[in-house]
Formats: sequence, C-alpha cells, structure tokens
Amino acid sequence: MKTGDFEDIITQTRNALSMVDIEAILECIKIQYALSGIAYCGSNFDQIQDEKALLVSTCPLKSMTQHIKPQFFWDDPVLQQSFESFLPLDWHTIDNKDSKIIDYFRYQVENRSSMQGMSFCLRGCGSEKGALLVASYCEYNYWISISQKMASHFQLICYYLHDRIQKIKEASSPKITITKRENECLYWASLGKTAGETACILGISERTVRFHLNASKQKLNATNITHAISTAIKQNLVSNIW
Repeated sequence: MKTGDFEDIITQTRNALSMVDIEAILECIKIQYALSGIAYCGSNFDQIQDEKALLVSTCPLKSMTQHIKPQFFWDDPVLQQSFESFLPLDWHTIDNKDSKIIDYFRYQVENRSSMQGMSFCLRGCGSEKGALLVASYCEYNYWISISQKMASHFQLICYYLHDRIQKIKEASSPKITITKRENECLYWASLGKTAGETACILGISERTVRFHLNASKQKLNATNITHAISTAIKQNLVSNIW
C-alpha cells in the first residue's frame, strides 16, 4: 500500500455523500489491502439510543445477518473486548470460539484456518459508537509482519468512516423542531430551574411546564429531561430566549 493510496482513501471517505459511496470505499480498501473482507458497524447515531447496529460490508449482508442478528452485534466477544481496551484487537489474542463475527468472516474463505483479522473501535462525542472489522487469509507470521503498519492506517480509516457516516445519517434524518414554549422550558431547566421556578418565570402553571418538558422529551426520543436537554443542546434546538 502506497502512502498516496492511503491518502486517496481518506480523501474519498471525507467526501462521501451517501452510504452507496461508503460501500464503494470499503470495496476499494478491500482491494488495496488485499483483504478477504471488511465491515463497518455503528449505532446510536443522531443521539437516538438504539443499539441496533448499522452494518456496511464488502461481504453479502444477508449471510452476515444469518450468522449474527444486528441487535446482538455489540454482545459479540470481538467487539466487547475491543471496546474494553480501545486498542486494535488481533483476533488471535482472544478466546474467539464463541464469536459470530469471526465465524461470519471465516464463512467467506475456503482455507478457514489461515484467516486472520483485527477490529478497531471508537466512541463518538455523544453516545454513538463504531467499529471497523478487517479480515485476510494469510499465514500468521506474515500477518504479524504487516499488521502493525496496517493497524495505524485502519485506526484512522475507522475514525473518518465513523465521522462521515454520522454526517450522512444526520443529513438524511428528519429534522426535529420544538415549539417556542418547549424551548423556554428546556432553557430554564438547563440552567437548573425547577418546574415550579420555571412556571413563575414564564407566568404559567407548573403543570403546563411539565407538559412542555415531557413533550420535548418525546420529540427528542430522550429517556429523561436531562437527556432531552443534552440532546436539544447538541442539535442546537435550545437558544437563549433573551
């Protein structure tokens, strides 16, 4: 892999406009690094608490979902141990006999005993998280000799893929809007005011304040008012009302 090729991949990733572009980039990475397969998975985009994984792979997704259900993706030993260390994880260093992810990649190659692989994980600034999974069929000694350089490349690729996919998902998601009164109630709640104090400030009843806070919580798919405030601020929905 030439330095220029790696830089081209990063540039293409940063300029991707759709998930179709992301799929094409993964296919390009597979060819450039002589991999047997590569996949990205992510969840909790747009501050929505949804553990169901978004999967993008160079291998048939139908066969992947036959091996592992998306909602259980994060329970796989490969990803659990990757997120515990936050370092690139060589699949040879873990007890992988129960890993459906590894079974899936082995299913794609004929000589399964020579299949090597690594995973790269990250968490975003919110609750979102992502992982890049790469697999290759070669002798382990050769894999060790090239994996260190590959690891630095793939860690950066993982970061840029995750960042770009998040922006693509945000652009395609319906925009959430809140009313002026909901904005006011969230604003004062963000400053630590109770529902009663906010009611006095706005000249409305405490019951009405709670109604607007609960309405905004439902719109933002939040688990509580604190979560709703955090999500609204991240999406620039709460503004200074003065």
